[in-house]
Amino acid sequence: MIRRLLEEAAELVRRSYEPSQVLLIEAPTGYGKSTSVPVLAEGLYENEYAFNFIHVLPLRAIVSDLYRKMYLRSFDGGAGKPLLRVREALERMGIGKDDVAYQMGMDALLKEVGGRKSPSFDARAVVSTLDSFAYNLLRVPVSDSFRATKRYAIVRARIFTSAVFFDEAHMILRYPDDEDAGRELAFMKALTEYARAARVPLIVSSATIGSWFEGKVREWSQEHVRIVKLGPRDEGGPGRTAIQVRDPDYEEEAKAIEWVTRLVSEGEVVLKARCLAECGLRVLVVRDRVSEAVSTYEGLRDHVPCVLLHGQLTIGDRGAAMERVDQLTSKGEGFVLVATPVVEAGVNWDFDAAFRDASNAFSLVQVVGRVCRARGGGCKGLVHVIKSEGASQRLVGWLEKVLNGGSAVDWRLPFDYEAGGRRVFGYHHLIEEYSSAHLGNLREDRRAYDRYRLLSFSAMPPSSYITDLVGGLMNYELLRKPLVHIIVGDPARDGVGGGSSADDVVNRSLSYDLSLVEKLADLGVVEGFTAVGVDDDGQLHYSFEREKQKFTPSIREYAYLYRKHASQLAKEGAYPILAGYVVKEEAYRSGVGFGV
Repeated sequence: MIRRLLEEAAELVRRSYEPSQVLLIEAPTGYGKSTSVPVLAEGLYENEYAFNFIHVLPLRAIVSDLYRKMYLRSFDGGAGKPLLRVREALERMGIGKDDVAYQMGMDALLKEVGGRKSPSFDARAVVSTLDSFAYNLLRVPVSDSFRATKRYAIVRARIFTSAVFFDEAHMILRYPDDEDAGRELAFMKALTEYARAARVPLIVSSATIGSWFEGKVREWSQEHVRIVKLGPRDEGGPGRTAIQVRDPDYEEEAKAIEWVTRLVSEGEVVLKARCLAECGLRVLVVRDRVSEAVSTYEGLRDHVPCVLLHGQLTIGDRGAAMERVDQLTSKGEGFVLVATPVVEAGVNWDFDAAFRDASNAFSLVQVVGRVCRARGGGCKGLVHVIKSEGASQRLVGWLEKVLNGGSAVDWRLPFDYEAGGRRVFGYHHLIEEYSSAHLGNLREDRRAYDRYRLLSFSAMPPSSYITDLVGGLMNYELLRKPLVHIIVGDPARDGVGGGSSADDVVNRSLSYDLSLVEKLADLGVVEGFTAVGVDDDGQLHYSFEREKQKFTPSIREYAYLYRKHASQLAKEGAYPILAGYVVKEEAYRSGVGFGV
């Protein structure tokens, strides 16, 4: 069973949706949007609008989590009711466990039994990162990224026969001042235009779409859009562009949560989080930057059980941190998880209290969505909005006005209502206030958009043209700085990295954008480049190259070294499993990171 809004969306897909339209679904955090994807795909399959589907997500961590915990687990005998509905929808489309695959830049699922990776989208259902999907759509197949020949026709055909579900779409608006924001917006425009022209069903979902992003989609699609969102009453019908759905059951659950919202200074965060954890509460603290998260963690770890989680941890440390959170949660003890925004989407942990910088309303609402997530009535949700240096004064000002006026904020319902003689404001106000103050100057990167159009609409561009455009003019930066692999310690050296198995090597690695390697190179801690492979007997092979003293990392050099050392492994009969820059072991603090 899925919730009423999603049932209405599924009914719309079956009865009145056209594949040249964009379907926007806006529903609260934890509502079940991700688990509804196969159900919506089933309706498109029944109408012969799509034979396959691609579930696109912005972060690798969400891809990993959703692929394992939703898609694969739905085929287990003990799957619960929501996953049973997922399995039924997949099976009605003729999709079995072996027909579901994932694609992301770092094979973090190397150890998972039953995992299937598909860079060319050669599966009926694929869970993919946004970056991988963009490369494949724009004729730079991820399997051929650094090759002279781009075999793009087959993967493009698979996209053409699929429905595309872009989940957690708000995350492209997390950093509107970032240099990559305009490119990501330009890609969304190009994707919308491609989907409409090719009649590829495009379904975009988030808890925090807001009127600004909705207006953009309307503009890009030339009003070929259908919108389904939660509201206080049912409005609209089968022929209407926008449909508002009331879900009384969900509304009752949401209103049973007692929300307490406070504004706090940066200096109060550690003490207040510590006090809450000492009282037995589960506390989530999310900071904008890794350095801020590390500083907050170090102020807490000697006083209460505390876990640190961010994108610059190795795979092994990240897995250990997540396992530690699971253990503390199962024990019912008070603890603090300090993290960066990597936890704001796709994570199903349930906290009693949250702290978040008032820097971005989309992220703020998503983080608070981890509070009282799996509990109904009787749950008291404590929300602390941090007035940090980078805080949005528009957000802080609106919250001060609401709270000082005796009103409250509902962090689970988007609409306003009266309760106990006072007004309760829905979280949509935060989205609108922030959007009007911070998104007004955000525009699609025109140069990037022109190139995306060339790559997506040109008839049959030769590989040399694509290589010159992507590798030359764009420096392999389609949406943002390209990810590279980093390995802590030389795995080929005795006693370092425990390089006795593929798992050991993978656990000491991470993927991050090139800027981190640039910082580490400036500190003089980048030792070189290595490729690790495994032969048919399971033996590891290494190909290592020490870097010159004056090391200037670049994606071109990364591509060259990757090809060079992968070729060396192939000569030895080994299949490459990982290749990346080697960083001195002493530069990395276990469980903490590099500190840069």
